[in-house]
Parts: sequence; C-alpha cells; structure tokens
Amino acid sequence: MEHEFYQLYKDLPIPELVKVAKSPWDYQPEAIRAAERVLQERGVSADEIAAEEWALAQNEMLEAATRKRFSDYFDWVGELFRIDGSRGSAEKWFGLFLLFYGLYFVYKLSQDVRFVAFYYRCTSCREMGPAVFQAVAFQVYFIVALFWVLKQKSIGWALLCIQAIVLISMKMALGYRFYQHHVYVVHPEDFVLGFFVNAAILVFLFRPFILELFRIDKRIRDRVLLVGIGLGVVGMVFV
Repeated sequence: MEHEFYQLYKDLPIPELVKVAKSPWDYQPEAIRAAERVLQERGVSADEIAAEEWALAQNEMLEAATRKRFSDYFDWVGELFRIDGSRGSAEKWFGLFLLFYGLYFVYKLSQDVRFVAFYYRCTSCREMGPAVFQAVAFQVYFIVALFWVLKQKSIGWALLCIQAIVLISMKMALGYRFYQHHVYVVHPEDFVLGFFVNAAILVFLFRPFILELFRIDKRIRDRVLLVGIGLGVVGMVFV
C-alpha cells in the first residue's frame, strides 16, 4: 500500500507533502511514510519542512477561527459512528478514550487502596483475604493492560477486551444473585458504574477504526472473544 501512496504523492507540491507527513491523526501510516520518502528524495531540508509545517498550522488556526457554522466544530463526533474501516479520527477518539479510562482507573485504584488499607487495619476481617487478593490481582492486570494499550499493541487490546467481558459477566452474576437472595447493595452506584463503563469499553474496542488502529484481524478478534467469554463464564460460576 505504501507504494500506491508513493505513486499518488510523488508529484504533489511540498506544502501538500508536509501536510500529509505531519498529520498522523488524519492519514494512514503508509501514507505518512510515502510522503516522508518523497520529501527525502527531493532533498527538502528539515528547516524547509518546519517552515511549511508552521505555515500549515497558521492556516488551520485561521480556518478554525473563521468557521461560520457552530456545527462545524462537532463534525468529528460522527467519526465514532462510522461503519467502514477508515481510520478517520481514530487517534483522536483513542486519546479521549485513554483520558476517561485513566480517570476510571484512578477511581478504581483509590477504591482498592482504601479497601486494602481497611483490611490491614481490621483485626477481625481475616475472611476478607480472598477479596483483597482479587482486588490486588485486578489492579496488576489493569496496569499491564493499560501499558500495552498505551503502546497501541494488539496484546493491549486483547487484555482490555478480556477484562471488560469478564467484569461484565461478574457484574451480571452478582446482580442476579443479589436479586435472587433479596440482598441490598450498599453502594449500588459503584455496581452500576462498573457494569456500564466496561460495557462502553467493550463497544468502543470493537469499533472498526479501533480494530484497525490495533491491527486486529478476524482471527485475533474471534480468539480473544472466545477466551473472554470462557473466562467470563468461569467468573460467573465462582463469583
């Protein structure tokens, strides 16, 4: 594919090539490499590229400042609901996803830290040991998954997907048992929040542009789903 982009870009003027090479959120990696290759072959210096990049940034700021329609500022929202495989604004949505997931991660981490601290202060709570181990194990898993997600590796996508499936399954099983035994949940907002956050994560991970961003093909997707569902069933049984 890079060769196809090279053939397409080899006659473009320098400003257009710089626009492609310096806009990783708007173009595919193959297109960016092809533009960089053409610039290198033409002997364009780093100073010339920097000057063109600055001019491009000024034009974009001017265009943003002179927009006449308020709706123009929200055109990018439609990228989330695309049904094709285009990258579109994948990186922008990925950054927003990382922001909210990071906030949720910090929230869960603070909860688990308070829980572990309470356990070690309590002299009559030894039966809570398995729950403490589970909380620590989940946090370690979250950290490992988040690390590989930040690297945009397929293993990060797989770990996050499995995590979401397992936690959704466990929440559903717990909710059914609470209902079955007429148990009142002390903090229902935490229970509901966890369910919907993980459901939203799972839906987001299966958007076409996210699958493309992490280079997830059908074989990887199906295997991860199979593992996630299997572990989810196990979690529902032993929760």
